[in-house]
Amino acid sequence: MVIFKNELGGIITIISWLAPTENTDGTAIDYPLAYQLYINDVATMVLPGTLNGERYEFALADVPAMQSPGNYTLTLTAFPEGVDLEQEPLRESGKSNALVVLTLSVTVPKEPADLSSE
Repeated sequence: MVIFKNELGGIITIISWLAPTENTDGTAIDYPLAYQLYINDVATMVLPGTLNGERYEFALADVPAMQSPGNYTLTLTAFPEGVDLEQEPLRESGKSNALVVLTLSVTVPKEPADLSSE
C-alpha cells in the first residue's frame, strides 16, 4: 500500500485544479478541455478530471506512475478535448504551478482470523 503526502507532510488523496476560462488571446473557452498530467516533466497521462463544484479532481491512487515510493513533481496542461498532442503540440497550454508529492510505501497487517462468538 502507498500513501501520498504533500510538501508539509499532510496526507492527501486527490489533486484538484481550476479549469482555464480563457484562451491565450483573451477569448472565452467554449469547448471541452482535457488535462495532461506531467510527472517530473514527463507527460504521463491524460486526466479525466471529475468536476466537483468549481474544481476538477482526480484521485492520486489512479496514477499508475506514482505507485512506487519517491518524490514526484506534478504539473498540468490543458488542451482541447480530442486533440492529439503529438499531431498538434501547439494546442497545449503552458504548465500549471508545480505540486510536490511524496509517496511512501507502508505495510498493512493481514485481517484478523477466526472471529467467533460463544
